[in-house]
Amino acid sequence: MRISIDYFISFLMLVASGLYLSGITPLSPIYFIFGIAIIFYCFKLLLHFEIHLSGLAFFNLFICVFSIFIQLIVIPNTRVPNTIGLALPYLFYFICFQSLNKLTKKEIMNLCAYMILVHVILISFDAIIRLANPNVYATNIYSGHTRESGLAYMFKYNSIMYPDSNFVGVQVCLTYFFTVYLIKENLLVSWAKNLKHVLFVLVILSTSRSAIITMFLYTLIFNKISFPFQLNRKQILWLIGIVVFLIIVSVFILSLIKNDESFNSKFMILYLANDFLKSIPISSIFFGIGMGNTFSFIGIGAHNLLVTLTLETGLIGLVLFMSSMYYSIKKTSGKALYILFPLFTMGFSFVSLALPFLFTFLAIIYVVENNKLNETNSTEVEAIN
Repeated sequence: MRISIDYFISFLMLVASGLYLSGITPLSPIYFIFGIAIIFYCFKLLLHFEIHLSGLAFFNLFICVFSIFIQLIVIPNTRVPNTIGLALPYLFYFICFQSLNKLTKKEIMNLCAYMILVHVILISFDAIIRLANPNVYATNIYSGHTRESGLAYMFKYNSIMYPDSNFVGVQVCLTYFFTVYLIKENLLVSWAKNLKHVLFVLVILSTSRSAIITMFLYTLIFNKISFPFQLNRKQILWLIGIVVFLIIVSVFILSLIKNDESFNSKFMILYLANDFLKSIPISSIFFGIGMGNTFSFIGIGAHNLLVTLTLETGLIGLVLFMSSMYYSIKKTSGKALYILFPLFTMGFSFVSLALPFLFTFLAIIYVVENNKLNETNSTEVEAIN
């Protein structure tokens, strides 16, 4: 079978999107593979200059360039690796969009299956290593803060992928719901559908409480609703029942974990961030204090998606990110919410901004949903003729 250069670039991008091995090497495979993909993309442009026009794709490219400029030129004392971590996902989106647009539905289905399989294999190895090497107290320090100790945290460390398994939980949970989307839309080859059950188990093995709670919550919700929302009376009553149930469960859980250091720190971060914003110059409010600098200013990492965006990228960075997410939802008839609902739910506890796999998922959903629209329109035109 002849493989096109667009298929090869897409393969590299999708496979690389989650290949972080920061527990083993300071420079993960994702950067090498992405570099190769960029070289081939530039080579393709030299051979045949063709760029697919999409407002959202170019908007993400603009955010990438703008973020690099602000972080490295405007904000002092910003580290280059952190800036790359912020800008890379937006560039991922643009390149994925350009290469995927040339592929057939069957090719995209196969690539998605390979991508999910790679995620499953890597995260499975990570889970085995973490669970086989419990660490009741992590003696090393990451980003300047001491890690929690105790039974609830003994399987969080010794990850081969990330500093701790909360990062793993975010990746595997979003991969799980991306798989849910593909299965619901009949966009996944049959052999890969069983990977959904493996991902379900891997979310639990990540020992990330926010990921586990998010998975159970949205598994229930997505079983009853689809996008765009078309709720009947029965579904509305069912969702109200879920909300009431969650409130009751939350009250019970809060009574059990009120002395939990990690849980209480989430509220302390909100208080410290709010207090800090009152004391900084207007330029820092708009442009931020720089990626990875939160600990230096408030004494603790942000550990909250909106707090991270507001403090480290400023109001402008927050608006740009939220605008990208909003247009992703709008341009996919709500299908992006399969990914974004879980993202923002986990974001109240912990989510990093360096998420190439998130933007890869969103790019795939955009391409698939808009190609569906084009196929529908073409069919309608042929029928009229």
